[in-house]
Amino acid sequence: MTVFGYAFAIDWSRRSWQLFAVIGSVLSIAILFWIDWTYRKMQVAEARGNAALREEAERMFPWIERVVRARTMLFIVYCLLVLCQATLYLNTRQCWFVPAANVQAWADWLYGEKSPQALCSAFPKS
Repeated sequence: MTVFGYAFAIDWSRRSWQLFAVIGSVLSIAILFWIDWTYRKMQVAEARGNAALREEAERMFPWIERVVRARTMLFIVYCLLVLCQATLYLNTRQCWFVPAANVQAWADWLYGEKSPQALCSAFPKS
């Protein structure tokens, strides 16, 4: 498949855990170009001795750092959501604990059709 073919093969259902991954990826690409653009400004300013252009480029670095931190937070939240899904999935196999009804409802809302269904009951089978 071509790159565009893969884009159409993805399930584009609107689930919040997927949005964290998409937004983080878009931010990564934007940060890459933003850093490159700012660094090039800095190089031109140093080569030509343009103090105003250098100050403009230096003012961008704190903003880039904030966006990088926001992207890192999105990645951490995404990893936690994946960890929760993996825990719920593995729990359906081993029955380590019985998830509360509100936890299962939250997982159904968050993960949609990919939500692991609780197969464990509060009362052991005799």
